[in-house]
Amino acid sequence: MALFEEKPKRRYLVKPNQSEAELTIRKLIEQLVQLNEGQAHTYDRSTLIRMLDEAMVGSRPKTNE
Repeated sequence: MALFEEKPKRRYLVKPNQSEAELTIRKLIEQLVQLNEGQAHTYDRSTLIRMLDEAMVGSRPKTNE
């Protein structure tokens, strides 16, 4: 639980079920794609996947909350 964690996360996804959580994550990915498209420094798919992999290196494993 966030209040009692020694190292709390910066952000928590609070959704009532898996479907709502997936919808939220998909919406954020859609926004990322929109921000990336047609820019002077647009990244290709493989670069975006590498960036995601790098960002997930320090992520926490799934918890049983």
